Amino acid sequence: MHRYPDNLAWQLTLTRKDIRRSEAYFRLHNFLINETQCGSISRQEVVSMIPPILLDVKSHHKVLDMCAAPGSKTSQLIELLHAEEMKLP
Repeated sequence: MHRYPDNLAWQLTLTRKDIRRSEAYFRLHNFLINETQCGSISRQEVVSMIPPILLDVKSHHKVLDMCAAPGSKTSQLIELLHAEEMKLP
């Protein structure tokens, strides 16, 4: 398991197939599904998480996300701003 800066994200080194087919990961699979459906977590490719980190967006910046479907990078930017400035961006 790999960590993202400031523990805002985690990367599992398991495949989707590993999680679905193994009894050992049954609870993890259910957790991921339930938390994703209720909006507590979002899942995305690691490579998609790089732009928000490198942009170093501040609360006074304006950002036009031209790749906004489904909005994971935008959500990530908001989370980064909130974590850094400890107030709503």
